[in-house]
Amino acid sequence: MKRLRRYVFFLGIILLSMWALAACGPRGEPIHPGDTVGVVTVTTGTSRDYPTPGAMHCTQQEGKNEYACTAAVGQRLNISIAVYDNNFTLTDENEIVGLDLDTKWEEHTYELFIDNRPVDLAAFGSLDMEHPTYGFMRLWNVVIFADKPGEVTVYGKGELSGKPFEITQKITFSAAK
Repeated sequence: MKRLRRYVFFLGIILLSMWALAACGPRGEPIHPGDTVGVVTVTTGTSRDYPTPGAMHCTQQEGKNEYACTAAVGQRLNISIAVYDNNFTLTDENEIVGLDLDTKWEEHTYELFIDNRPVDLAAFGSLDMEHPTYGFMRLWNVVIFADKPGEVTVYGKGELSGKPFEITQKITFSAAK
């Protein structure tokens, strides 16, 4: 009987350890094109996947660089920051300064995480596009979409034109109405 209790005890410890490893699981594994994270598939796309007004509605949390966003299930969204051409680089005094797009891209740093997992940005590559409002820009070609309702948290941090930044977006995908 003692032997059976000991066996059950050790089996419980093994199962608990396996559960703990699964719960902490793949957070450290970099995300690559085609991977699924929670309810979203992470892939590459085209300039049509850059969110336009109305494609994703976001509300900024007061006093923070955090946003609560909603999008429709099936909506493809590029979740990267964009580096803009020289025409839209302003100092704190609203003076146009800066470098050309290629130089700014080379000098910027950026890390992107989806639900605390790092994204292998090099595996996704970059995308150049012309935005109707902002002009020419370049962004990492990281696109997400969900095929069912759910949430995902996107966190990015880095430095652009010598200024550090970070942004968090909690995106809720809902069924289209």
